[in-house]
Amino acid sequence: MATGLRSENRCTGAVQEGSGLARSVVCATALAALLAGTAEPLGADEMRCAGADVVVRASDRADAESACEGARQAIQFLAGEGLRVPDAIEVQVVDELPDVANREAVGAYLHAERRAYIIPFATFDVRTRHFGLRVDRSMYRSLAAHEVAHVVAAANFTVKQ
Repeated sequence: MATGLRSENRCTGAVQEGSGLARSVVCATALAALLAGTAEPLGADEMRCAGADVVVRASDRADAESACEGARQAIQFLAGEGLRVPDAIEVQVVDELPDVANREAVGAYLHAERRAYIIPFATFDVRTRHFGLRVDRSMYRSLAAHEVAHVVAAANFTVKQ
């Protein structure tokens, strides 16, 4: 139903016809989701992390959400220390890590691809202890944070070959 009102949508910047109430509800919902740290699904197995320029590819939504939270925490900390955070960080949750990772690894960063890899939580959880610590979602988030820290470090430091 057109009301004859035109207003600027402060959420998207678009000029729209009609009541601002529905748009306000949508904006408030989007803002609440962003502040809550939820992620935006992209494709069937892709999720863009809210509050960070990170895409996680994972078949399990809980794994993607955990990876997003770990990535956000790493980025927030490292950016706070003055490190430049590269654009478009990618984390892939894979059943098998790239061949360059050792057999006991649970994550890997490939500099040539600028991509981080972690194993699924279900595989990680099979190990009752990692570094002598109990494996849980918090530990899994720290795994994602660790691998994303490699991405950020690679964008800020160089090592002579």
